[in-house]
Amino acid sequence: MCSAKQFINITFVILNCVNFLVRSCLAAVSEEEKSQWMATSYETLIQAKKENVALQLEAAYRERLQDAYQQVSGRGGILNRKKS
Repeated sequence: MCSAKQFINITFVILNCVNFLVRSCLAAVSEEEKSQWMATSYETLIQAKKENVALQLEAAYRERLQDAYQQVSGRGGILNRKKS
């Protein structure tokens, strides 16, 4: 049989263990939330980079298209003048 003092000491030890486990679980949950946030941020970053590349490709396409149009329209003017 335990004395009241021993019972209090054992209870104190058990509560310390439970408190430690709770703090450990809260830290693990916090780390998991941080990891999930980082993963989501990474996906957003990759999507933004893909959109940036698409915009660059579209700009290059439009520039080449405009150059081709100007070259063709410039030749047409020259050909029309020679015929006159």
